Amino acid sequence: MRNIESIIVHCSATKAGQDFTAADIDCWHRERGFNGIGYHYVIRLDGKLEKGRDVALAGAHCKGWNERSVGICYIGGVDENGRPADTRTNAQKRVLYQIIMDLQREYNILQVLGHRDTSPDLNGDGVIEPYEYVKACPCFDSRKEYMGKHPIKYPFSLSYFHCTFAFAILHELLTYFHYDTRTIYLFTGTVSFKRSESCEISAT
Repeated sequence: MRNIESIIVHCSATKAGQDFTAADIDCWHRERGFNGIGYHYVIRLDGKLEKGRDVALAGAHCKGWNERSVGICYIGGVDENGRPADTRTNAQKRVLYQIIMDLQREYNILQVLGHRDTSPDLNGDGVIEPYEYVKACPCFDSRKEYMGKHPIKYPFSLSYFHCTFAFAILHELLTYFHYDTRTIYLFTGTVSFKRSESCEISAT
């Protein structure tokens, strides 16, 4: 299995209300010389999720990013006048959110981008601004909407009792070995150990 670091969200650049399938996009991409559909998933207007290229294979949806990303395309992205617009239906929004969460959990992916976010950083300030976009796709701010919502994939499940027991053992070990101030992250809190004097917990 290849190494997947990012999820890249696309739109089909078709007008609002016009529905298309993964098979349609497969035909479009073959006409452009691709070896089949370049996206891994397609989300239709009614929220139906259709599979495209196998996730195990590199996509053909974002130059320079294909080897290490998964491409998801929602049908739409253009208003009735042909201008870029967030035309996602509520069903598409729900399914897009869910598939992103599922992929993040399965492949430990933290970064979610829109196609436009992969544009060159022309002024070198570390931020891709609207005037730097090569294209508007996916016509909404994917980074703002999805970054920070990734689930944490734990290798096992811990009960409150197990967490408390593990915490107590760790505290005793740190005290025994006279560690100086150390900080560990336990779920959503920061635990600071200050030798054997105290243990302070504060939310982060």
